[in-house]
Amino acid sequence: MRPSLSVLPAAPALALVAALVAGGALLLGCGSESGARRGVPPDADACREMLISDDARQRAEGATGLAALGARDAAPDVRGLLADPSARVRAAAALALGELDDQESAPALISRLDDPEREVRMCAGAALQRLNSSAGFDALVERFLRPGDLPKAADCFQIAARFRTARIVEPGRAFLASLIARPAETLPLRLVERVAGEVLVHSPPAGDEQVSAALASKDAAECFLALERVVPASPPPVCDQARALLRDERAAVQVAAATACARARVEEAAPDLEALFVSFTLTLFDGDEENGLLWLRAAAFGAWRRLAPPTRVQERLLRDAQAGSPAMRAFAAAMLKERGAPPLTSEEDDIARAAFEALLADDHPDHRMLAAHSLATAWRGKAQPALRARAAVDSDPKVRDEIERAARAAGVPE
Repeated sequence: MRPSLSVLPAAPALALVAALVAGGALLLGCGSESGARRGVPPDADACREMLISDDARQRAEGATGLAALGARDAAPDVRGLLADPSARVRAAAALALGELDDQESAPALISRLDDPEREVRMCAGAALQRLNSSAGFDALVERFLRPGDLPKAADCFQIAARFRTARIVEPGRAFLASLIARPAETLPLRLVERVAGEVLVHSPPAGDEQVSAALASKDAAECFLALERVVPASPPPVCDQARALLRDERAAVQVAAATACARARVEEAAPDLEALFVSFTLTLFDGDEENGLLWLRAAAFGAWRRLAPPTRVQERLLRDAQAGSPAMRAFAAAMLKERGAPPLTSEEDDIARAAFEALLADDHPDHRMLAAHSLATAWRGKAQPALRARAAVDSDPKVRDEIERAARAAGVPE
């Protein structure tokens, strides 16, 4: 299991995706109790009037209300809003059409998968999933297999996976292979794991012989998926194959092999896992998914620490926290603070704090802001002098404001 990197600010939550999961429950209808409290007309005719309002918010609420009322005869009117100039209205219309089970809207919803606004694309995809549109699923697959825009591809895969169909397996394997082929520096490891997970959910079980054959395959996706099937009950030859793949040239396969070795408790692999962990050197220390080396290093570390003696892990992290680039020192310090066992001595805690204080003076503005908030969260009052000193000299107004905010937070008792 990968460390959570809890001293890092959390990546922005995909609130929109969470809302899409709720489906129609998120819609505030014209006829709903919440809608009535806000003064929205309680009938379908009033909602239809809202569709032609000059106010984009009114148009969006009109579509939402008609969906909440189940006014299927209004679907053609709502469908027209998919071309509205307001992204908010287009998104609301897409969700409403899904709620209304308007199968005729599928082609128009598919066209919105290429909308310039992510909100609209996600809502169109969610509507197609709600309609269980076969053509919509195919359109999502075609888009996540397109080379180029990885964030869009990830969104399309995420929605396609919600169809809960075994049809995701073959295109999912192809997508997985394309992700694994990316350079380590930009490898989206969390996305790789999500794609592999969906493929495995819809794939038949595999016996030890099948797993062994797949581990010997040159196909990157096949090999990665087989590593995900290595378990404590796997026979020694399979575990040996997993250990051998720690030296694979593909970073994603190496890390999957590391996780497999840790999961299967291949104790003799501990030195190899440490070497793999050390091999992923960092120049950036932030939680962005496209910072591939950070997630690779974190995954390798997580596997190694499951097998290595705690004192050995502590010794390595303390050494790394005192030498190397600010990003490497901060990573080691983050892992020291997160582990908690054995507890840090006062001197060791000072070493970890000093690593983040070094990051506070880094040239990268994101590093300075991250360091400020990490110091305030993990060390509070102890970090205040360094935070105030940096705030007084930082030349970037945005960074200075963030450091000042962190310094104030560090002075607030827990």
